[in-house]
Amino acid sequence: SIARIGTTTSISFTTTNDATVIYRLRSTNSAGLTAPLFTWATSSATVTGNGQVRTLQDDSSDGDRFYSISASR
Repeated sequence: SIARIGTTTSISFTTTNDATVIYRLRSTNSAGLTAPLFTWATSSATVTGNGQVRTLQDDSSDGDRFYSISASR
């Protein structure tokens, strides 16, 4: 789910039950949608998999934002 309060967008999602998987939030504006995903801005905050719902947040006054969640080991 996605919720925006003020300038903070919270994105909640269910993770795998694997603590070796690290999730990061990537973001861009509409101008960046044609750029490769790896070039999108990456949040410094991460969460690890635990089989539960986890939340990553983005604080931006830019209302023109698109998000992707990346998972890696």
